[in-house]
Formats: sequence, C-alpha cells, structure tokens
Amino acid sequence: MFVVRSVPPRTQPVATIHCAADFVTIDIYGSADGHMGKTNNLQPLDVSVIGAGMRVVGRVHSTSVVTVAGTVLGTVSADDQVIVIKGGRVEGDVEAREVVLDGEVHGSVDAQERLEIQASAVVHGDLHAPRLIVHEGAVIDGDVSMAASSTESQRGAA
Repeated sequence: MFVVRSVPPRTQPVATIHCAADFVTIDIYGSADGHMGKTNNLQPLDVSVIGAGMRVVGRVHSTSVVTVAGTVLGTVSADDQVIVIKGGRVEGDVEAREVVLDGEVHGSVDAQERLEIQASAVVHGDLHAPRLIVHEGAVIDGDVSMAASSTESQRGAA
C-alpha cells in the first residue's frame, strides 16, 4: 500500500519516507509561500502529485487532493478530490468527494458529490456520482449510476 499524507507543520526535511513490509508513507512539507526546501515555517501541502513518468503500485490515499499525471496500479482515494490529468492513468478504482478525469481510468469511479469527465478522458468501468458532467468527446465504457450517495441521503433526512 502507498499512502501520501500531510502532517502538522514543523521544522523537518521537505519529505520523509517511512517504509514497512506492505506500504510506504510519505510526509511532504512546504512553506506557506509555496517554496519547497525552506526549513522555517513549514506547513503540510494541500496537493499530492503522482508526476508524469512516475509509476506507483498499490493504494494511494490523501486527506486532501491527489493529482495523477503518471500511472497508478491500484486504488486512488482522497477525502477531498482526485484529479487524473491528460496523460495520467489509473488501473484501479478512484474514490473521492469530487473526481475530475481527463486521463484514463480502468476501474470504477465513485464520487460522493461530483464527477466531471473531460473531453479527452477514457473510462473503462462503472461510474457513481449524484452529479455528473460529461464533456463531448469523452469515452465511457461502463454503467452510470447517479443516485444520491448515502452521505447526501443522510444530510437530506436531517
């Protein structure tokens, strides 16, 4: 499993990698003004990036935003948002509050609030989201479900 997480601000190296038998955790720090490498006033970054040319095998999870420009062989999930940009590829499921796809996904996509599929996106798998935007040119090979998520149903009942 591969987990990317933000941690509380502190004066530490820009990145810390923790390895175990079945997962890797990377703590990434940046300064408030967005410069990497400064060691004073470090704060957790809001975006985790799987860069172009990078290949991750295993589960990727973030408490904020995950942007995929490379390849992930496994599930990609985020508490906030997952973005698969053009050229990015996920061979596994994608799960987040909001999902924006412009690359390729081979797996199911579950967005708790909103799913946007850009014109160059290719999706081979089932889609589930209460709100769905599909741009002309996108390719979808799978079932689409737009039922309200269980979270939204609970909010509506309250």
